[in-house]
Amino acid sequence: MSYSFSKTDIKNPNYSLVKKIMKKLTYFLIAVFIFTTNASKAALITVNSGDVLNVSGWAADDYIVYGTLNSGSTLEMGGSLTIKSGGKVNVTTTFSAYGPSIIVESGGELNAASLAVQGSPSKPFMVAGKVQLTGSATFNGYFHLLAGGIFNAINVDFSNPNNTVEGIITSSGTVTFHNAPNTMTCPGQIITQHFTNSSGPNPISGSGYIQVNGNFDSNNSLTLSSTIYLNVIGGIPMGENKGSATVGLKSEACNGTLPVIFGQIQSIIENNILKVQWSTLSETNNDHFNIEVSADGSKFFTADKISSKALGGNSENTILYTRSLSISGPISQALGGSLAIAFLGIGLFSIRKKKSLFNSLFIVAISSLAFFACSKNDTSFDHAIPSKVFVRIVQVDKDGNSRTSEIVKAIIK
Repeated sequence: MSYSFSKTDIKNPNYSLVKKIMKKLTYFLIAVFIFTTNASKAALITVNSGDVLNVSGWAADDYIVYGTLNSGSTLEMGGSLTIKSGGKVNVTTTFSAYGPSIIVESGGELNAASLAVQGSPSKPFMVAGKVQLTGSATFNGYFHLLAGGIFNAINVDFSNPNNTVEGIITSSGTVTFHNAPNTMTCPGQIITQHFTNSSGPNPISGSGYIQVNGNFDSNNSLTLSSTIYLNVIGGIPMGENKGSATVGLKSEACNGTLPVIFGQIQSIIENNILKVQWSTLSETNNDHFNIEVSADGSKFFTADKISSKALGGNSENTILYTRSLSISGPISQALGGSLAIAFLGIGLFSIRKKKSLFNSLFIVAISSLAFFACSKNDTSFDHAIPSKVFVRIVQVDKDGNSRTSEIVKAIIK
């Protein structure tokens, strides 16, 4: 049975009322759709270098951090987070993220009491910089620690599989693997007090180095890969199954891919003194370090040289280095030289902008006189160098090969 509207129905007042209601309902549904669609789109928030932003609780927006992002309590990421070089995220209690893109780039830092994260095949939790925890970390899958990345925690729990370790994990407590598969890739390292394999057979494959200073517990085979080097300081207990792992030292793993593994690097300027501190987690065939400084983070010059403390240039332990340099003389003049370049740039800009050669030469001349007057009469920090000073450490091995650390900006006190 079918029914069609007649002319009489269309003239019916009730029909007109229904038509008006349907029209308004359609507009309402369209408005709701637009609102919910826009509401679901996260805003992009950029924390610029030198800026500090305080957030806490649920963070639904997307963040790109060049400066500092602080949370006085927990921070649960609903949107993406990218920590750029020089950027820091500090969380008083727990940092958590389940699904969004979380990236700590080289030179970036994430500091928290504890951490609970889960990546995905398309959006793994990626760390090329440094993560420092005062408590424990739980990975629910798809964690990727890239080469050069450093992850420090008390306990590290790989609850779910599909994790990759190319950087360095250090644990003062226990590292535990619950499920397979997981991958280590040279120069990946796990250095822990205790190690537990509670998974089925062979949760780890690939190549890398595992050092256990205390208890090693593995009822099932640890790996089928002979390129996984295992060093249990007290020896592997009877009945604990290392699988096909090779018993050996760090220097034997990965064919010595990285002669020096850098730890944390810090730099401050106080009372015209540049203080630099860094650590190495291991050294192989190392000769010395060059401390290099820069006013712009791109052009560096060597400020000092310090020999390796490792016996014969080789060490399996953490070594701390410190150096204090006076901001005067060569350092002051070299950093201050960037000011002359900046002044010259002002003149060149004036030539292009105003097309006045006389005005441009006048600016360059006055700027140059001011700079050289400062260089000649006053080499103090306040007048001779810019407000930003960047530091990096260059490691040089006994064969003359070199490797450069991350770049850090000195904190001025």
